[in-house]
Amino acid sequence: MFGLHSIRKQGSAGGIILLHGFEGLEETWGASPDMLALQPVLSDWDIHALSLPIPFLPDHRGHWRLGTPLAALATTLASLLQAPELKPYRRIAFLAHSLGGILLQRVLLDSQTVREKTSHVILYATPNWGGKGTGFLGKQADDLVPGSPFIFKLRLDWDETFPSGCAFTVVAVAGRDDAQVSIASATEPFSNSFQVVRGDHLGIVQPTVKEKQGFDVALGVLCQGAQPAVGGTPLLIALEHQRLRDEIADLRDRVLDDTLAVKMSLDLESLGRQKEALDVLERQLPFRTGSNILGTLGGRYKRLWLQDRDLRPHAERACELYDQGCREARDRRDYDQLHYHGINLAFMELVYRKNVDAGVVLAEQVVEAVKHCKGSGLDDEMWAIASHAEACLHLLEFDRAVFFYRSLLLDYPLRLQHVRSMRQQALLVAETCINFAQQGDTLTHWVSILEGTFGAARPSGEASDTSLE
Repeated sequence: MFGLHSIRKQGSAGGIILLHGFEGLEETWGASPDMLALQPVLSDWDIHALSLPIPFLPDHRGHWRLGTPLAALATTLASLLQAPELKPYRRIAFLAHSLGGILLQRVLLDSQTVREKTSHVILYATPNWGGKGTGFLGKQADDLVPGSPFIFKLRLDWDETFPSGCAFTVVAVAGRDDAQVSIASATEPFSNSFQVVRGDHLGIVQPTVKEKQGFDVALGVLCQGAQPAVGGTPLLIALEHQRLRDEIADLRDRVLDDTLAVKMSLDLESLGRQKEALDVLERQLPFRTGSNILGTLGGRYKRLWLQDRDLRPHAERACELYDQGCREARDRRDYDQLHYHGINLAFMELVYRKNVDAGVVLAEQVVEAVKHCKGSGLDDEMWAIASHAEACLHLLEFDRAVFFYRSLLLDYPLRLQHVRSMRQQALLVAETCINFAQQGDTLTHWVSILEGTFGAARPSGEASDTSLE
């Protein structure tokens, strides 16, 4: 049963908590909990083991797969660490193995409460840069593939949160014979404090009479507060670390899954690393499997240009990407992608290049594309209506545009960022069209109606926020 299992509980000021990996509590730690309890030098520590619910489910072929995303498991771990039995401790030392070490790092980043109580973190065979041979664990284990967005963001967040090191002691321990997690992956992020010991993936945390190097590392750190010396041959390990860095850089250059590339870019963008976010998508282009990534990248360049109109190369690059997306979608008769790329290219032609006629031609193509759309879900239908509404602005059919926008805002679960984006683009198109149109004066009142339409919107999940600026 998952939850907290107490090995020794005597009201001490500090508690040791053992976290297991994929293998489960008993299969991971062996005799370690009992041996820790027998050490006189640890008599002032309570000792617990925490069992995590890591479900494995059979797929359609009868193969066992990891059944829960790692982000959800980290949230569960954070909840379990709020157990009443742990609240009195002034300090907590974590001994974490494999997956447990990855989840613990995510919790330390996300929970200030856990972080402030932590005194020691010892990470055994933890795939800090991803692990080998995780494919058999199924889709959720994609998070543990070297260079995955989950791992990449974990490392970025760790560097952002602890730029000068942690307030608590961190020691990484790798096994010389570990076939699942390389020495480099287990130690590189903590290259100033790690130890390489004899044993395989599980052997380093299962002490025996003949071999207990891994156990001795924990004992030394907990008893003396000492950082263990770097184990192994320093030069060879340094070369391993460099090889790993090169591999990760190569993976960032060649993410073969468009979805993973987009997610990695979004993670970087959320951290304010705009250039790196763009670079990830640019490097993905030769390996992409569809045109969607063209629009994602084009959208980023477009937004940067809207923030700073002097960034003309960004605007030109957005036009190139949207144009390429249009041509590819047209060749494949992919009407969902055609209206998506087409309406954005029409926007850039009108607002950036001031080419009204090109915008009109593209808007007419968008209207035709929308007629042929066979969207498979609510999102497809929603964006088709949004494209149609904006196309009507290019065609000076402002009354129809307002009708479409109103139905969109009333009938679909738009988020605030979607409403803001639509509003900004719609008003820019409307105002630019009026400036160029001969009957501009007769259309001016429609801008006020358009503003009122968006001002009355109440996006889903944002009921308390009435400001769209």
